[in-house]
Amino acid sequence: MRRLVCSLILLFVGAEVLVACGDSLSSATEHADLQAQVETLRSQFDAVVATNAEVGELRAQVETLTSQLDEAVATEAEAVELRTHVEYLTSQLVEVET
Repeated sequence: MRRLVCSLILLFVGAEVLVACGDSLSSATEHADLQAQVETLRSQFDAVVATNAEVGELRAQVETLTSQLDEAVATEAEAVELRTHVEYLTSQLVEVET
C-alpha cells in the first residue's frame, strides 16, 4: 500500500513537472513568436523612418526646383519686356533715321 501511495505521489509530482515543462515550452514558443513580431515591427519602423527621410529630401528638392522655376519665369517675363522695349526703340530709331 505504501508503495502504491508513493507511486501515486511520484506519478502526481511527475505529472505536475510535465505540465510545468509544457507551460515552459508554451511560454518559450510565445516568447519566440513575440520576439519575431518585435523584429518585424522594428523592420517596418526602420522602413518608415527611411521613407520619411526620403520624403523630406524630395520635398526640399521640390522647393528648390519651384524656386528656380519662379526665377526662370520672372527672367523670361523680364526678357519679353526688354525685347518689347528694344523693338520699340528700334522702331523709333527707324523713324528718326527716315
